[in-house]
Amino acid sequence: ITERSVNFAGTTTWTNAAVGNQGFFYTGSGATLTNSGVFQDQTVADTSINNGLGGADSVFINTGTYTKSGASTNNISIAFNNLGTLDVSAGVLNLGGGMSNLIGTTLTGGAIQVGNSGVLKINGANIVTNASTLVLDGPGSALLDSGSGTDALTNFATNTAAGSFTIRNGRDFSTSGGFSNSGVVNIGLGSTFNASGGFTNSSGAQLQIAGGSFTGPGLTNAGLVTGFGSLAAGVSNTGQVQAAGGVLTLSGGVQGSTGVV
Repeated sequence: ITERSVNFAGTTTWTNAAVGNQGFFYTGSGATLTNSGVFQDQTVADTSINNGLGGADSVFINTGTYTKSGASTNNISIAFNNLGTLDVSAGVLNLGGGMSNLIGTTLTGGAIQVGNSGVLKINGANIVTNASTLVLDGPGSALLDSGSGTDALTNFATNTAAGSFTIRNGRDFSTSGGFSNSGVVNIGLGSTFNASGGFTNSSGAQLQIAGGSFTGPGLTNAGLVTGFGSLAAGVSNTGQVQAAGGVLTLSGGVQGSTGVV
């Protein structure tokens, strides 16, 4: 594919076999691939989308749903712009050409979900600020910098009002320092969020404990802490703490004369 734009608006299924270069996408001269439908990456042998035909770099734009369910390692070496949903449930998806909506250390727009058997690698990924929807599902789910192989969330410290961050089904997460939430943080069943430098839940923000555990030296809440599970950190509360759906255990206690429990 060179120069032209190709639009995938329906259901596209991508398969291949472990023979030669079957299933490879070759692009060049500024080609644009746009998925506004359902793009099912079911490749079982390692493959790629690359700019092998030369010329100006090409781009893959996802405004629909891109789902990787095949066990292959797939390297998309052209730029990938995710404005829709990117779901890596199995195998390795390596965005070697980078992600256009990862601007510096801020992830914006779209939704990313990585399943227990999935690995998403993004070139140069060091996510400090999240303004997108990000879900890590299962202990094996991984979001990495493709260059160094390191955890892309090592320095994650700010979840903006536009941000939603979920860990569930045994996927734990620990901050390297203080954490500030202005959006939604959800801690699912069997998962632990450890705010090693303390956690600030701003007015209008939600810390949703959906069967998981929250630990850390302290939690300053001006928003809403809600759900069921365990909260080991002491809560300095000027907002609202609400048990919902089951038992919410506050082993660190709650302090504050203006908040609601």
